[in-house]
Amino acid sequence: MDIIDILIPLGFILMFVSIIVIVSLAQLRQKKYTLEKLSKFNFDKVKIRFNQSSVGKGTIVGGMPIKAEMYISDDLFLITPKEKGYFNGMFNLNLPVIFIKSENQKQEINLNNIVVPDKVQISTWNSISIKYQKSLIGNIKYSIQINLLDKNDIEKINKLKNWL
Repeated sequence: MDIIDILIPLGFILMFVSIIVIVSLAQLRQKKYTLEKLSKFNFDKVKIRFNQSSVGKGTIVGGMPIKAEMYISDDLFLITPKEKGYFNGMFNLNLPVIFIKSENQKQEINLNNIVVPDKVQISTWNSISIKYQKSLIGNIKYSIQINLLDKNDIEKINKLKNWL
């Protein structure tokens, strides 16, 4: 067995791990930038489990549940990847995402990945369901399922009951 037989697979593994770390660090940098730009809002932080799926023109994409953080205010809420969750970045590249009530707020906030949801529904089982559409190449319909990790945070999500 040659040393090359060991180095080639090891190189592929190191390359894969490097990509994971780079994507995750880019998401964490984007999260910090987004929170700095939205610092004028008074947020309540909630730890969640986030699962997103999408249906587009001829494609269906299912997501893996990841741990994330949701920041809720009266006018908007945003979902970001969990701090120091390196593999979370690979399972959902759309994070952070900002949800607003009306299109008029987009110019005020002036950030990327801002969405006006079609439907926000809170269930009694400590979960939130969000549906929205995005126009890229075709219309893509997204469905998000959010589960609260701490049952005491149910009071914080009451701000979302006034949405839609």
